[in-house]
Amino acid sequence: MKKKNYHTHTARCMHAVGSDEEFILAAIEAGYSLIGFSDHSPWHYDSDFVSHMRMHESEFNEYYHSIKSLQEKYKNQIEIFLGLEFEMYSHIGLEGGMDLTGYDYIIGSSHYLKIGEKNVGFDRDAKTVKDVIDEHFGGDGLAFAKTYYEDFSKLYEYGKFDIVGHIDIITKTLDQIPHFDPENKEYLNAAFEC
Repeated sequence: MKKKNYHTHTARCMHAVGSDEEFILAAIEAGYSLIGFSDHSPWHYDSDFVSHMRMHESEFNEYYHSIKSLQEKYKNQIEIFLGLEFEMYSHIGLEGGMDLTGYDYIIGSSHYLKIGEKNVGFDRDAKTVKDVIDEHFGGDGLAFAKTYYEDFSKLYEYGKFDIVGHIDIITKTLDQIPHFDPENKEYLNAAFEC
């Protein structure tokens, strides 16, 4: 089986350290046949946290040209794909604003819930997730999970995505604080319905 990864973030996001080329060289050394870059596209809300999580608009063109240049440089050693991870509610690029010509794929993801007019971030540490559940769901983790999956099932309304990103992201901190039981029938029904 060939090793491939379509969900690689660069140092433009908080997820990574190192240059784009260092990621490619590490992928080659690890025996990957394909690496796909998918930095978070810019969005304009929750600026305190997100400024470290997503690419800034000023980096957008540099990201594109860097990956395109490396595609050419390493074309005989590894397949390199240029992608973006779009936040479901960002509306940037899919509704106009960013030129997506030349991108190989777009990942649609959600790191926020739309609660009223507010975008509430939940892709955080376990305590922050608990605070979100306490404040917006009266401490009911299952209600949080159901709302997330109900929300996420509308992803298609926000753009044409090639890949669905980490649909189970809300389970990320369950080993630290069990906000809900991922084996619960109601939880599983909500996830599979989504």
